[in-house]
Amino acid sequence: MLQLSDSYLETAVQIEAEILKRRKQLSLETLIEDLKTILSNAWKKSIKDLLIRTLRLLQSMTGPVTRDELLFIEENVSDGLKMPLDEAKRAQLIDIQEALFSIGAGEAAKGTGVKIVWNLADQKTLKVLDTNLMFWIGSYYDDNLSEGFKATLQDFFEGGYNRKDLAELMKVHFRELGTKPDHYWNLLADHTATKTREIGRVSGYEQAGIKTVRIKAHLDEKTTEVCRRMHDQVIEVTYLNRQMDKYLAACETKDKEKIKASWPWISDAQAERSLASSKGIKRQIKRGKIGLPPYHARCRTITVAEF
Repeated sequence: MLQLSDSYLETAVQIEAEILKRRKQLSLETLIEDLKTILSNAWKKSIKDLLIRTLRLLQSMTGPVTRDELLFIEENVSDGLKMPLDEAKRAQLIDIQEALFSIGAGEAAKGTGVKIVWNLADQKTLKVLDTNLMFWIGSYYDDNLSEGFKATLQDFFEGGYNRKDLAELMKVHFRELGTKPDHYWNLLADHTATKTREIGRVSGYEQAGIKTVRIKAHLDEKTTEVCRRMHDQVIEVTYLNRQMDKYLAACETKDKEKIKASWPWISDAQAERSLASSKGIKRQIKRGKIGLPPYHARCRTITVAEF
């Protein structure tokens, strides 16, 4: 068995006290807004810094521009957008994710009398979640921006523009990028926050000795088909733990399709097919196809302890 030193335990207690203090001052909504701000600001700053670096690179080039040089510029831009958060923002990001995780853990153990401890497994989980969020930021460039940037370089190469023309094209290109990402960052912040909170709940359930949970949807005219069908379903915490482990393992691979498959979004059509009956739902849960919310973008469904 792992033996913890007195100094480690003292540090853990201090961390726990700080998290509890912070949790009293924050809500899920405020944390989501903070996360949106950090992500969008970091992105815009990265675009500005990247534009300056790229323009300086263009100015330093002499003689005719070759295709290899243009490819080098493209790689430089791509590399620059892979990790748009600087160290200070990264620290803020980790801090927010810790608070979200601890909110979930505290909610899960509420009423049990169990004191939640910030443990090594939780720290490892948060490290994976933080890395995964950085991965999706880079993925946004790959999916939404790279083709447009390649087109700008291609226009330059085929049109025989000079460096000044290319610089002007890039200014326009990056100015347009600065107005595009808001919806993406809002959705990413919302989904990341709710997912991190639910993962924190699993840790809280385990520490509190809770064996089963009940799914609770927010029922109104906006409720999706999947949430209606999952509402009031009882699930063993062991199934949620397996799903979480599968998701964290997928995150570590940096494989986009594996990450999506490990925690899929369920459409209304899919819910009608695979969640048509209580027996069908239980079968999907045992197969690891569904379990822990969120089940889709802007999902409001949560888990609660089943005593």
